[in-house]
Amino acid sequence: MAPCDEPCLAETNDVSVLFFDRLTIGRIVQSHSDDGGVKWRMVQPTDLAKCYSPCRMVSNPHAGDLLCVWNQVSSEELQRGFLRRRLSLAISKLSGLTWANVKTLEVSEGLDPVALRVQPEVQIHMMVRDRKDCGELPHGWSFFHYANVDVPGD
Repeated sequence: MAPCDEPCLAETNDVSVLFFDRLTIGRIVQSHSDDGGVKWRMVQPTDLAKCYSPCRMVSNPHAGDLLCVWNQVSSEELQRGFLRRRLSLAISKLSGLTWANVKTLEVSEGLDPVALRVQPEVQIHMMVRDRKDCGELPHGWSFFHYANVDVPGD
């Protein structure tokens, strides 16, 4: 059993509701509801690599797509102690089934400035943790957490 908390919900362009949440497996997890949130499908991992930090997702009412902001990080970076050190954005035009236009908004010193997507490991872990000795973090490292998304005006 793994902790699953601080979810976010968004209505999709196919009128279902998408549930995104953080988990300790190194990925965002998701579920869909086709009846406004009464019944939900089984929670499944997405292909968006992340640490155990909350993500934020909103519907863009002007374009009908979804926007997600989260801490994109690889399992190796997690093991090196780089939690919440890369803030990323992605867009889904297919109700959360696929995510594209992945961009890095901010990145901490010490991490590779990955412009696009960090590929998650194929194997799902029950818990990705720091190594006992993850070394010394860079002097100018940054910490990005509890991001939010807003779609202003038109």
